[in-house]
Amino acid sequence: MSKKLIIKNSKKNNKKKNQLFQKFLIVPFHLLLATSLITVPIFSNIASVQAQNNSSLVQRGNRLLKRGWVNDAIKVFQQAIKRNPKSIKANLGLAIAYNRAGKIDKAWNFYQRVLEIDPNYQPALKNVGLLGTYRTEWQLQGIEALSRLLNLSPSDLEARSLRALLYYYQGRINDSVADYQILLSKNPTPKITLAAAETLTYAGNYKQALELFNRYLSTGKSITKYPAV
Repeated sequence: MSKKLIIKNSKKNNKKKNQLFQKFLIVPFHLLLATSLITVPIFSNIASVQAQNNSSLVQRGNRLLKRGWVNDAIKVFQQAIKRNPKSIKANLGLAIAYNRAGKIDKAWNFYQRVLEIDPNYQPALKNVGLLGTYRTEWQLQGIEALSRLLNLSPSDLEARSLRALLYYYQGRINDSVADYQILLSKNPTPKITLAAAETLTYAGNYKQALELFNRYLSTGKSITKYPAV
């Protein structure tokens, strides 16, 4: 066989191999495309089912809390968090459950987790402020949380009264008075009136403090255990 014939046959064979190789490549591409179209909805459906299951657990936990079955609610919220650690409602539910169980350290930690997920989540901000009144070491974080909440919702009187109290505990009398003056213009409860009277006494505003003490007494309530009186 001549050298020219060998080269010619070699070229033909290479051409056939290239054609076969191209066909081989085309088939997997179509298979891959078809597979991806099938796979995406499957994973999407799985995520949707997981979210629904987690939501069902949270709802179940809330029902248990309403019935007063706190320990059972804690277990359910823990399951929900295990499935979705970033679920705000599951973490919030567990914080509330721990608080009702008297486990305020754990409640504090899970309110903090909620705020790690969403720093502006208002129910958690208010509860951090409330728990701040329980312990001295939590007071500054309570003030910070309530200040953030009041920036978001300036008309929240409960948050303002909690911050006024925390300011008072911290010895920030002028800041406390400023919050109480706002509260006094909003038809406050007797409890807030009395707290404002004591704070104003320490601030040296005796005239307004006396007026507030008298306003409190006019409701039929008595004053006890208040050193400022």
